[in-house]
Amino acid sequence: GGAIYSSPDAVTWTARTPPNTPNYSDIAYANGRFVAVGATTGSGAQPVAYSDDGITWTLPATPFTVSRTGIAYGDGKWVAVGSQAVSISTNNGVTWTTTTGISTLALVQGVSFGNGVFCAVGLNGIITSSDGVTWTQLSISGIGVPLDVAFGNQKFVTLDSNGQVYTSPDAVTWTRTRLSDGDTWRTITYGNGFFVAFADLSGGDNVMYSIDATNWIRPSGVPNYSWQGSTYGNGLFVAVGDSGA
Repeated sequence: GGAIYSSPDAVTWTARTPPNTPNYSDIAYANGRFVAVGATTGSGAQPVAYSDDGITWTLPATPFTVSRTGIAYGDGKWVAVGSQAVSISTNNGVTWTTTTGISTLALVQGVSFGNGVFCAVGLNGIITSSDGVTWTQLSISGIGVPLDVAFGNQKFVTLDSNGQVYTSPDAVTWTRTRLSDGDTWRTITYGNGFFVAFADLSGGDNVMYSIDATNWIRPSGVPNYSWQGSTYGNGLFVAVGDSGA
């Protein structure tokens, strides 16, 4: 089953007790609350939990019972996306309403919110919604399968499976700002004025950062882990992968 760890400094980590044991795959913090989502398992059939401090975790009063791969907060609501489905909470994660049969969200990978728009990425490319319920698939020339999306500095930034980077101010009009390099850049986050991306076993130096999402720098000496997720908080970028954090 899944596990939840918390740390005050991203160095010392303590295991916390989740209210159930799904395979957690995404977590976000907003409106004074952490919300974690993931994939259902035999003993974790309700893949969502919330916490105000990252230490004590609670199962929602009406949790959803199907896998979710991404979570974002915006416009007063939490939006959890999964393959062809979305779950929404308007009371800070306590109760959830689920809508299924959304074909545009097939094999969705992640979601972000900015400038009044939810932007999800996955097998069907880039999908947007103003309310989290009705989703529109966009046609972006040349893009591969986008694996993650982040919002910062008044722009959305997405990474595709070929290592390309695309940016957009509104999640509708997209511009390619980085060509393919053959690496699989798996996760991206924004903080302290920087976009930071991490690759999935790129062969070494699998981190890059940028101020404008156009000019990227790859620092050396980063462990060659299979990075899967990342976030920023308390002055620190934190990435998690198959071999550690």
